[in-house]
Parts: sequence; structure tokens; C-alpha cells
Amino acid sequence: MSLQVKLHALRIDHSTSTTTTTTTRRKTKRSRVSSKSSKLRSTTARVDEPALPVAANVVTQEADNALVPLLQLPSELLLAIIHEYVAICRRRTQKRLAGRFYTWIKVTHVCRHLRAVAIADPTLWNMVNVVQPDFLQELLVRSQQTPLTYEIGHIAQSDAALQSVGLMLESLDRVAEFKYLYSSSHFGKFPEIGASAPLLRSLTVHNAEQIHPRGATVKAPRFFSDCELPSLEKLDVALLPYSSIQSMFRPTLKSLTISTCTIPGIASVLLDALQDMPLLETLKLHQVLPEHSTTRKEASSPVVSLPHLRYLYLSRCGATECADFLDHLSFPSDTALHLDMRPCGRQLWCSLVIPALSAKFKDRAPVKTAYIHSPWNTDVQVAVWSKEMSMDEFESQGVTPDLCITMYGHHSGTVECDETLVSLTCDLPMSGVKTLCIGELNHYLKRNSSWIAIFTPMTQTETLGVSGSSVEFVSSVFHRPRERKLSSSGGGNVMANLKCLSLRKVTFKEDYEAAVYHYDYIHSLSTCLAIRNERHKKLEVLRIRLAVNLAEEDTHLLESVADRLDWDHEVHIQSLRKKFPDDVFG
Repeated sequence: MSLQVKLHALRIDHSTSTTTTTTTRRKTKRSRVSSKSSKLRSTTARVDEPALPVAANVVTQEADNALVPLLQLPSELLLAIIHEYVAICRRRTQKRLAGRFYTWIKVTHVCRHLRAVAIADPTLWNMVNVVQPDFLQELLVRSQQTPLTYEIGHIAQSDAALQSVGLMLESLDRVAEFKYLYSSSHFGKFPEIGASAPLLRSLTVHNAEQIHPRGATVKAPRFFSDCELPSLEKLDVALLPYSSIQSMFRPTLKSLTISTCTIPGIASVLLDALQDMPLLETLKLHQVLPEHSTTRKEASSPVVSLPHLRYLYLSRCGATECADFLDHLSFPSDTALHLDMRPCGRQLWCSLVIPALSAKFKDRAPVKTAYIHSPWNTDVQVAVWSKEMSMDEFESQGVTPDLCITMYGHHSGTVECDETLVSLTCDLPMSGVKTLCIGELNHYLKRNSSWIAIFTPMTQTETLGVSGSSVEFVSSVFHRPRERKLSSSGGGNVMANLKCLSLRKVTFKEDYEAAVYHYDYIHSLSTCLAIRNERHKKLEVLRIRLAVNLAEEDTHLLESVADRLDWDHEVHIQSLRKKFPDDVFG
């Protein structure tokens, strides 16, 4: 029987039973009199009242407390309430190593029964950080034999803290998860671990000093150099020398995350290490592969097979290094890829990067949903999904893309941003895209519309979503091409099967109170859509969300371009015109 059924069965019918609670406060008079005589009479009356015997008073209070509804609830439900409170408190904190593990003790003071039930639960004591040695010993006892989670963060260099860490390391055989924020000041202070940690499944070691591991001043922790970790499945390390990271590698790993660890020939060393991790499902490398072009590995180098890999993340690395690394990895075609690359020269891009990426893309499932935008500190990002999503699903669900490619750091002498976008999307199976979303774009992509040529092969697109742009940019997608760009811009023949156009946070006018002129954004959009409807099937839905400078009287221009206008009537007013001081015009 579920807890909800038990709770329903134990509900108290207030119409048949009376619930009372004891209180230690006396009833106060409605009107307070400040005279000394009234205070004296009140004191005399309380003294003259017959006092119940102490034993009888205790029995009466226990009988009253027994009627409290909290005592009628099952212990399982009370524990579920406490665990939910603990989860909420831990989600609120923004720190990685929070230490707010024991706030639930204060909550249990509301009732002795609730406190007894909570204290008896060993799972509430399994989160252990550096506390006073006496309290730490009590935690280890009350947690009984449940697997523990250790977190060692910023600790004081005191004898009590070092003693607590020593006690924690002595109980390493009970630890299932270990999070350690390392500092070089800890070096040599803690004993080396030579024992076994048979239950340890997750290990996180980050350097608190934010020093790049290229520096010789970084001293590696020696905790797990010789420690047996037969069950380790997840390893997350950051800002540590590779020699220390390598000592933690185990063949049982299923998730490996390495951040900011670059040494000469790191790609070859990593590929050799990955050969001993056949169970790996998640691989994340951030600032590990070099950003600049290096000597490519020989073609005779062995290809590492990761048959169980489900997610591969390569961030802040050079495009050639990324392509070379992918060329020596073998994984399933449905593996989710996230590639964050810095572009190289035009020759290397065309001869090395594009062929390597195309080899990984050719066996992937056809793309049904695509998203193109420019995140912060990047030039362009392309994210694709093999499932078809509506705009409501796309905006409400944070679904991890099947493939995400990000380019950053364009400068003179490298391949241009629009050509990069075209080359990336043309090598993806984009002809079957049903939903195309265009998000925030950088100024270069907004000014140069030649990259819109990527829409030409998307003959099956039924939904187009544009976010964070102006209607002028939206019009350029459907605008009739110029004579000198007939072969590149696609023009009015793109997305002939379009049924829904979704505009989110799109600017319709320069000023909310201004009248609509023939050269305004909204008039340009209306004209382009009208011409498009003459050539192809009329739009079924024009979807508008969080519009900028769109008035009620302006919507008549948009009602005729689609069968249905879906507008949430939420308007953000923003003036885009340049404002001059009053004294400029006299």
C-alpha cells in the first residue's frame, strides 16, 4: 500500500474526534491594565489556584499529545517529508561543496516523535564533511552500515580539522562517493591512502587554487595513487597534472570528465588510456586538447573502440585536433556529440576537418529538429535532434541535442563564420528537417544573409522559429534574391512546405508608439509573407510570443498572411531610435 493510501486511511475526522494540544502559556486578559493593583490581583489568583500533582500533569499532557495528528502518520511518510526537505535545502545552495547536511535536525524539534523517527534513520547521516571529531564519530556510528558520501572542501589548518580528515580516511571502506576540493596547502598534511575502497563509485577531485596544471607549483594529491578502487564508475578531475589523473584511471570507469589539463601529445596519451576503458559511456574533455594545430597522428595509429559510449563532449579545442581525435575513435552512430572547436585555416578546414566530421555524420539518423544560434562568447552553434519537436516542446523542454557543434574565436585569416556554418550544415543529413529554430545571432550573421543558402536543401521544413531578432532579419529569409546572389541566397523558394512561423522576442517596430510606415519591419514582413503565400501554400499558423513593440492595431497587417494568428498578447516596449538631448534642437 502506498504512503498516500496510508495517509488517507489515517486521516482524522474532526467531526467525531477533538484534537487538543497543550501549551505552556496562561490565558491573557483582553485588556491589559498597567496598574500595580491589577498585577497583584492576577498574581494572587494564580497562586491560589489548586495545582495538579506533577505526575498527573505529565499524564494529562501525554494524553493530549497522543491526539496530535503528526503521531498518527506512518514513519515512512514522516521520513519522506524529511528527505524532501533535505533535498530542497541542498538544491538551494550554489556551492559545489555545500556542507549543509544537518539542517534537518532543527526541523525535527517541532515534535519528539518526529525527531525520534528522523534520528533513527541511518540514511540521514550518510553525508559527511569535515566537522568536529566528536560529531564526526557520532555520524559514523549513527549511519550504521549505509554507504557514505564524503566532501572535503576548504578546511582550516587546525589540529581538529586534520584529526577529522584522518577519521574520515580510516572509514574509506564505507564511502560510495568522494568529493575533494584540493589545495596545495593540504600536501603532506594528510596520510596517503593505501587501503581499499570497495564501495567507491564516484570520485571528484578539483584544484581549489585555479592554477593551470602546466605550472610546476601544482602539487598533486596522493590520496588515490595506490588505493584499490574496484568499483569506481565516475571520475571528475579539474586543474590537476595528468600524472595524478592517470593514477586514478580504472577499467571500470563509465564516466570520465577532465578539465584544463594539457600536455604535449595529450591526444596520443589519452587514446592509449581509453583503450583500457571499454565500459566508458560518457567522456567530457574541457581544455584538454590543444587549441592550435599540431602534428597530426600517423594513419597507422590504432583506432580505439568505445562500444558503450553514449555522450562525447570536446570543449575549447582546435578544430584539427578535434577532428584528429575523432578520427581515432570508434563509437556508435547514435552517440550524442558536443564539439566546441576553434577554427583553423581554410586549407586545413577543407582538407582535414570537414572530411573527418563527415565520416562521423554519414551514419547518423536523419535530422528532424535543428537549432542555429550564437551563444555568449561564441560565433555560431548548430544543435540537431533526430526527433521532431513542436515549438512548445522545444521551448519548454531542455532536451540534450544528439549533435552540437560550436565555433568560437574567428579572426582575420581564418574561415569566415558564414562559410563555417554552411560547411557544417551541408555535411549533416539536413534535408529531412521538420523544425528549424534560429536563436540569438551575432551581428555578422545578421548583416550577411549569404549563409541562408543552408535553407535550400530543407525541402520538408514545416515549422520555422526565430528568436531574438528583428522582423527585418526574418524578412531576409523569404526575400526575393538579388540578381548577383541567385545561386547563394535561395530566396523565395526556401521552405516551400512551411506551415508554422514562430516569432519569439522579435522586434516589429523601432518605437511602440510610432505609426506603421511602408519601410517598417512589420510592413516588410507582411509583404514578404504575402509574396511567399502566392508562390506556395499559405501559412497555417503565425505564432508570436513576447513580441517587442507590437501594438494591437498593428496586427491587422499580419492577420492576412496566415490562417490563424496565435499571439500571447505579451508585449515588451523598447525604443530602438537614437535619443538626442533636448538642447540639440533648441
